[in-house]
Amino acid sequence: MKKHLIALFAFAFSGACFAQANVEALTQQGGKKMSKEDLQKLHEGGLRYTGLTPGGLQFSQQHKPDGSLSGSITNSRGTASLEGKWTVDDEGRLCVDAVVPSLKANVKNCVHIWKQDEKYFSSVDASPGALVAPKQFAK
Repeated sequence: MKKHLIALFAFAFSGACFAQANVEALTQQGGKKMSKEDLQKLHEGGLRYTGLTPGGLQFSQQHKPDGSLSGSITNSRGTASLEGKWTVDDEGRLCVDAVVPSLKANVKNCVHIWKQDEKYFSSVDASPGALVAPKQFAK
């Protein structure tokens, strides 16, 4: 069970999901990959980053201006907290390096963030066939 939960947490921040589209379809509909500068500006003053994992679990992270993060992930058995840091790398990917203390698990990955109108999506890579998953950012 613990290994299963760790695997679900590892996917919590990836773009691979039961996605509704891929990068090619998203860009054809006007979606654009956010740049490093775009993501840094979006994070000014901190924000809340939420979405679903590939397994359908809800996650929520508070990204603070100092680069730290805290949050939670919820499944049918309850909620586990996480803490760590977020960064935007030189490729313009949003990166998370976090720990889930109750499971003694680490979560580390980076995703591309896309914007279409006022909607956000993530993908593990930027290739046309890469799946995208909806995400939310709120101040």
